[in-house]
Amino acid sequence: MYKIGIVSQKTYPEKIMSEFEKNGFMLTYLSKEQICSEGLDGIFIEETQEHSISLICELVLSIRKESDVFIWVLSKKSTTVDRQVYLQLGVDNVFNSNYFPAEPLLVIRNTFTRKNKQTPIEESTKMNDSEIESMKLNPRNLSISVVTEENQIEEIALTKLEYQIMELLYSSPGKAFSYKEIYEALWKSPYSDRPYRVANVVFHIRDKLESTSIYIKTVRSKGYRLVL
Repeated sequence: MYKIGIVSQKTYPEKIMSEFEKNGFMLTYLSKEQICSEGLDGIFIEETQEHSISLICELVLSIRKESDVFIWVLSKKSTTVDRQVYLQLGVDNVFNSNYFPAEPLLVIRNTFTRKNKQTPIEESTKMNDSEIESMKLNPRNLSISVVTEENQIEEIALTKLEYQIMELLYSSPGKAFSYKEIYEALWKSPYSDRPYRVANVVFHIRDKLESTSIYIKTVRSKGYRLVL
């Protein structure tokens, strides 16, 4: 069972806690002091009068310094700008708290289902030729051609930064690239402990790869590797 923490002023009814348990998640209340606890698979942080946007940003940054755990924000009325700030800091998704727990449960269940399908880090990362052919770089179009779950070839358009990350990861499929390596390759400047900039670009790539078997795997406390 996955352990999910939640930072909130609310006390949710037992029915909601049971709903999480039925889906394989143990929901645990956290104080701000417990937010970097080990053993958590994900953390919900809810916007409240006490937990303002600025405070949540501080909490997210403190978590990201210690862990690559999934982070989700619950908000009743976040603006587009608020959402972008959260995502740039490394938040994995921002949910409307009015739809809690139904919508978040569906998303995180799908997230962990996909995660379980990925090859464990300890296993050999050597790829054979047929696996590498499952993706092709198209530098002229800033796109990649991939095989979808329906076994169809699909061309996916990327931004310049997204393409550069895919090009780097694809240069050594299975190899873990550090945040520092990725940051300096993309922004051509010294790394200054800003993993959230890399995480934000990866977030958008993952969204575009949703219908394919290709996945960018998070290597805890290090960076990312490409799974074909």
